[in-house]
Amino acid sequence: MSCYFGCRTENESGESLIKFIAIYFTDCIYTNEEYIAFLIGMSSLFFWLFCQLPQFIHNIQVDSVDNLSLWFLVEWFAADLINLVGAILSQQRSTQIWTAGLFVFMDMCMILQYLFFKCNIFSDKSGRTTIQQTENKNILTKLIVVSSISTVASLSPVLVECATQPTQSQIYIGWILGWISAILYLNSRIPQILKNWR
Repeated sequence: MSCYFGCRTENESGESLIKFIAIYFTDCIYTNEEYIAFLIGMSSLFFWLFCQLPQFIHNIQVDSVDNLSLWFLVEWFAADLINLVGAILSQQRSTQIWTAGLFVFMDMCMILQYLFFKCNIFSDKSGRTTIQQTENKNILTKLIVVSSISTVASLSPVLVECATQPTQSQIYIGWILGWISAILYLNSRIPQILKNWR
């Protein structure tokens, strides 16, 4: 059976591959039901793109991150990173991997914003910017760029002759990482709740 961008050109029922999705999203979609599921997954990715944006903007407007717990952000980042690794290892759908990668990137932005405001690394107490603080800002900007590129690179498709199924050990590792990620997500709320309570 011939392959196209890692997908078989026809499924077992003889239905043809939707090629533009295989090319641009490395997803093997054949039926209308799969196409609808793909569109729902992509809309989910679009909505998640903006989920942390209001908090990010609010922090800039109030010039503070005092309402955030650092431990909440760190546990959230760890959960998203583990989720991304698990999704890649168990060869999940591209939309799942992209969403996980997007979460990692957004978490990094929130943590960097937290450090920006809490550590006051770009201005001294008088509000003046020094040469050292300008260098810190350049380093932080480079860190954001490098982390963005590495996140996108980790999500880039690998073209293979035909799509292969994950091995049993990859599925098992992905399952374990999924549970670890879920536990971290649940526990990450505790530091934030305690901070809000105080």
